[in-house]
Amino acid sequence: MNHFRNQQGVSDAVGSILLISVVATAIAIIAVGVFSQPPPEKIPAVSMEMKTAGNTILITHVGGDPLPKSETRIIVDGNELTASFSRLDGAPWTDWLVGDTLVYTVPANQATPDSVKVLYVGKSSARILWQSGSDITGGGVTTNTTISPVTTTTTAVPPTINPDFSGTPTWGYQPLSVQFTDASAGPVDQWNWTFGDGKNSTLQNPQNTYSTPGTYTVSLTITNITYGISSTVTKVSYITVQPFSADFSGTPTWGYQPLAVQFTDASVGKVDQWSWSFGDGNGSTQKNPQYSYPDAGNYTVNLTVTNVTYGISRTATKINYTNVQSFGEYVSNESVFVYGTKLSFAGDTITGENATVVIMGSLDSTELNLNSAIAVNTIYINGDVNFGSGSASLGYPGKIGNTYVTGNLNIASGNHMIYGNVNTSGNANLAGANIRDTVTVNGDVNLGWSTVFGTNAQVFYTGALTKPAYYSKPEIESKCTHVDSVPGFTVPDLPIPLAKSASWYSDKGYTNTVPLSSNTKIYSASSYTSTVAGTVSNVIVVAADGDITLSGGGSHVSGILFAPKGRVTFSGDSFEGVVIARDGLYVPSGGTDITFRDLSDYVAVPADYPF
Repeated sequence: MNHFRNQQGVSDAVGSILLISVVATAIAIIAVGVFSQPPPEKIPAVSMEMKTAGNTILITHVGGDPLPKSETRIIVDGNELTASFSRLDGAPWTDWLVGDTLVYTVPANQATPDSVKVLYVGKSSARILWQSGSDITGGGVTTNTTISPVTTTTTAVPPTINPDFSGTPTWGYQPLSVQFTDASAGPVDQWNWTFGDGKNSTLQNPQNTYSTPGTYTVSLTITNITYGISSTVTKVSYITVQPFSADFSGTPTWGYQPLAVQFTDASVGKVDQWSWSFGDGNGSTQKNPQYSYPDAGNYTVNLTVTNVTYGISRTATKINYTNVQSFGEYVSNESVFVYGTKLSFAGDTITGENATVVIMGSLDSTELNLNSAIAVNTIYINGDVNFGSGSASLGYPGKIGNTYVTGNLNIASGNHMIYGNVNTSGNANLAGANIRDTVTVNGDVNLGWSTVFGTNAQVFYTGALTKPAYYSKPEIESKCTHVDSVPGFTVPDLPIPLAKSASWYSDKGYTNTVPLSSNTKIYSASSYTSTVAGTVSNVIVVAADGDITLSGGGSHVSGILFAPKGRVTFSGDSFEGVVIARDGLYVPSGGTDITFRDLSDYVAVPADYPF
């Protein structure tokens, strides 16, 4: 019994010891857990004062804990600008102590900020220590805000965003389409592109087409909306657009059929291939082709140029660029009333104050009445002029027209009045000339004892001046001037068109009747001959493959005479109108007068011209 009690006492003692051991162990474990934790992070407490001076921000630490730069972030309108703040003396800073002022100058091209925040960024937390009021643009002192260390306001560390991009291609010919690709780092919510050509995009990976040559600066601004931060990258002269366009010119672009035009490529850029369309079904692949338009009309010209390497083409189109006038329009426009290879005139006068005579051969006084006058405004002679004795004259008296001679001007004797300006490509023998106006000679000049110069006369020559021995006429010699060159000229060389089809003339009311009578239109497949009595007016006579012969003393005829393969012979008293004949005009009888009348006096519509 006593033995049992002793055992019970021992058991109670052991239980107490074990209980104490368990409790002690638990306390030790708790103590280790508690005392092994790091001490709580100390959040700085500060008081700030901010001022603005123009576009400069000044923030002064007026009280509280120092702020290490490594644990401080200054956020201006959502952009982290800690590194942009410096001390008043311009020196960099590592710790922001009480009394220190940090300054930041806002760029001139940026608006005044709306908000400024000072953040503490620790190892395990970030907090706003101080922030400005909502309006800092007025200058002066902002309301101070002190954040106590026990504030519950926490802010996550702003992420870093780095903008970047690429474009493909960055060089090429207009229009150049570029695919832009965002290559920015960090969490980005918004993209704002400016392409340098006035266009923008908010897509992440946009495409832009540049239509104008030049170099373009491209910018990308990225934004993280959550933290209100943005960053911009700018690539200066990043895109180069080379010009590539088609253009051309032609010379001449107006004239009479057949019209030979020299086309010249004026395209911009590297061209490998050319494709021309001249508007009449013909074309060329030459760079600078020449083309002759055989038919009258208005022609639209196209040029397509290609750069084979880049596979690009451009086309220039010029509507109604080439205007080719018909022979009939030439006759009407230039007031032509004699056109042929020869003029044989035994009559008195050929008169046309505003008219043109074209002689596709020489003019010899042996084929003229010794005292005849070719009194017209413009005379083209594709050959020599040979005047001997007599007083035949050239040009319209009292009017300064033009006479063009491709050969020599030989007025060897007589007294020949030369009116208007005379231009010769050869030598000029003026021994029997009475010069009234200006003579230009691309060669030598010879003066004679019978040479007469009027008040306004003058001679310009490129060769030598000769005169008789003992010649002393200073009033003439002083008006002869040697020059290095004289203006050139071109004699019309339009081929006389053939007659139209017999059916065309038939449809227009032409017949083949003899004798010729007023208000009739005659068409003959070969020659046409008629004796004319009295006055026959307003006629058109076409001899498609032969001559036209009109005779009859005392007769008077007016109208159009057209012999594309022959000559016209007129033996009447007078003729008024237009004569077109390949082999020329022959007037064998004395006393005949030839007077110009315009083509439109007989045919009102160009489409009805008989040639």
